Parts: sequence; C-alpha cells; structure tokens
Amino acid sequence: MKDEVTFSMPAQQGRYFSFFILLLLLGCGGSEAPSEKPRPVRIGYPPLVANAPLYVAMESDLFGAEGLMVEAVKVPSSNDSIEALLRGDIDIAVAPPFNLIFAAELRAPGRLRVLTVNDETDTAFYFESLIVPTASPIKELADLRGKRVGCFPGSFAAGMLRAIMASIGIGGDAFTPAPMDVSLHIPSLEAGQIDALLAYEPTATIALRSGKFRLLEAAPFPRRIMDPFPNSAITMSREFARNRPEDAAKAERALLAAVDAITRNPESCEEAIAKWTSVDRSIIHGIPQQRFRRATPDLVEPLQEIAKLYCVWGVLDSPPDIYALIKP
Repeated sequence: MKDEVTFSMPAQQGRYFSFFILLLLLGCGGSEAPSEKPRPVRIGYPPLVANAPLYVAMESDLFGAEGLMVEAVKVPSSNDSIEALLRGDIDIAVAPPFNLIFAAELRAPGRLRVLTVNDETDTAFYFESLIVPTASPIKELADLRGKRVGCFPGSFAAGMLRAIMASIGIGGDAFTPAPMDVSLHIPSLEAGQIDALLAYEPTATIALRSGKFRLLEAAPFPRRIMDPFPNSAITMSREFARNRPEDAAKAERALLAAVDAITRNPESCEEAIAKWTSVDRSIIHGIPQQRFRRATPDLVEPLQEIAKLYCVWGVLDSPPDIYALIKP
C-alpha cells in the first residue's frame, strides 16, 4: 500500500494563509473598475438657418429623450464639416451640400450615409437669392459678365455660381466668384467691392429689408438647375454607425423626429433657429420655409441627375455611387 503524504503547518500560519485566500477571492469577485464613460455624439454644423433640424432637436431635448449625450460643434463652413466627418472629429454633419458629399464619396467610398435631404423649389422652399445694390445697372443674369459676385466661403457657392451662369451659356471665366466670410457680404456689396451677391438666408432677407438692395433673382438653384433641387443633407459617418450602432440609431431617430416636427409646423422651429443663429425672430419669420425629408430610395434618381450635371459643369470629375450614400 502506498504511503499517504500529508502536509501540516502551524495554526498561526494557517490563519494568515486563510486570510490571504479571502483577500484574493474578494479581489477577483469584488467590484469591477468603473468603465470609461462614452463620449458625447459630436454633431458639426455651420450656424445657418437651413440647419433647423439640429436646432429643434437640441431645443426640444429630442436627443435627451433618447438617452443620448450630444455635443454640437460649430464649424466655419460645410467644407470644414465634411473634412471633420472624414477625419472622425465629428460623427454627424448638419447639413453639407451635395456637391461636397458627392466629392467625399468619390474620395473615400463607403464612409458616409445620408439621413435627410433639404430640397428647394422655385416658389416656396429656397435658401438663396442673387441681390444687387438698388441703383445697380445689372438687370439680368447676363449682366454679371465681367463682374465680381460675392458668395459664401467654401467651394459649394462658387461652384454653384458657375453652374448658374453655365445654364445661360456664360463660362466660369467670364465673371469672378468672390468667396468671403458672411459678415462681409452686405458691407462689401454696399461699398462696391463686389457687384452682386449670392446671398443665403438670412442675409438675403436682411439686405432686402434695408432698402439698399434689390432682388436680381430668387431661388436660382431650383430655377436654373433642377426643380426640386436637392441642396444639402444631414450626413452620418458609417464608421461611427458601426462602432456605436445604438447611439447612431438614437441620433438618427432624434433628427428624424425634428424633421417630422418641422414638416408638421414649420413656424414652430423659428424660436430655435433664432437662438442658434443669433438672428432676430422677425427676420426669420420672413424667410422662405425650408423643406426637409427622410432619405429614401426614391431620391437615388434625382441625386444621380444632379451628380451628372455637376460633372458637366466641372464641379465633379465623375458621379459617385448614389445608392451607397442612401442605403441604411
């Protein structure tokens, strides 16, 4: 029969050993280290009237209702918001124009997803006007030949000016787009440093109400290019959606709820717009209403059409895969 081997230790050492084992068990099964708090969802926006869905969602606490923390990040222009989106500095951009979205899709395929679309008509829903000084000899678009035309900073406005002039047979070298900070728009037009201005709202309404300027043409985008004209879109990073799918879904629901609220009652967003753009509410009340809608497959065809026109006008080198931008 094999001998049994036994081990013994003094009683005091045994107590120390038992205490050590207890500490080990408590360390393994005790409270976990606190997990890192997720950072807020970052939404980039230039402070334009057209970005009402973000303002309404923030002021109505639609993100809070989803249990979502959001940081609204002000950017100088839509170009900056697209670049920030591609870098991962922000998760959602409100609301860059489609020429920038198309260019980003060509440069970085599959990185972006369009959530909502802001489209214009030449009657009620538009965002831009061409204006001139009241005493200006400019009477029609053709008179802009050889003139300096002020516009919003970034590539979109200058590109659209060229597209507008191309629609009446005037090449881009026949006039000079002059991108400048929006704070310089009215002073530059009044001082004669530019001959005309492609003004976005609320600048157009403020200028026309002053009596110093007159309308050359309202709604040139839908009037000269396409009606309705798909102007801009709330755009989400697909990397953000993959890495934080629950937060992405919550952010999308909140923004779509804001779009639905604006559609039901457009005047309900005036207070939020006034707060986020520092524009007097009486001015905002006189601005043409904006139309927002969800991005659905029926938008693929009109977006393909506008992408082809951008290629004809030299705004884009080639059309992107539109379905890749729209699909969930």
